[in-house]
Amino acid sequence: MSQKTPFDLLKEMDLSKIFSGMNMPTMDVNGVLESQRKNLETFAAANKVAVESAQALAQRQTEMLRESVESMTAAAKGLTDVRDPEQFNEKQAALAHEAYEKALLNLQELGDMMSGANQQAFELINKRMNEIMSELQELAAKTQR
Repeated sequence: MSQKTPFDLLKEMDLSKIFSGMNMPTMDVNGVLESQRKNLETFAAANKVAVESAQALAQRQTEMLRESVESMTAAAKGLTDVRDPEQFNEKQAALAHEAYEKALLNLQELGDMMSGANQQAFELINKRMNEIMSELQELAAKTQR
């Protein structure tokens, strides 16, 4: 006589009868797929915002560089005409101060651009997170019924 293993006993059991008495909630597969589709759309939209803002940022940085080069070229030409050392130092200091102020303004502008893009992407994702929370509350309410 051969001894039965636990696996043999499991094969002989009719699991459908055992689980038929349990009230298991069903899963709404279409609802899950729809939710995931919305998640992907949201992340695609947030990614689009990030890419577009990176492109705008790069374009603006290029414009700022071009403006700086033009400004420095004009300043260098202006300094070549100055013969008095004291006047040269004053003009050079004024140009350095002007360049410093312009750099601060440029940094502020770039920071504002980045902040705006981050805020826009955050709002998209935050909106979807709120929708997910509502979906979960609805699912919990359906399951309790």
